[in-house]
Amino acid sequence: MLEAKGLITRAPDPQDARRAELCLTPDGGKLYARIMPAFLEREKLVFSVLDATERRTLDQLLTKVAEAMPIERCPAASDQLP
Repeated sequence: MLEAKGLITRAPDPQDARRAELCLTPDGGKLYARIMPAFLEREKLVFSVLDATERRTLDQLLTKVAEAMPIERCPAASDQLP
């Protein structure tokens, strides 16, 4: 659906044929930039139930997960976000 709407591109992963690489298109980057502020406000509300210690722990855990993710290989992905 996102690919059909021109918001992402999909390409086979050169390292693993079972996977696909998804990248934002310029239109996808614009949509992301438009919806992200509302998403972040909602996220603040959701996580407001956590105290400061819990938020630090969550931040550490999410950082660990993010650092384990594969390096971004989308061509010029940084150019697609405002």
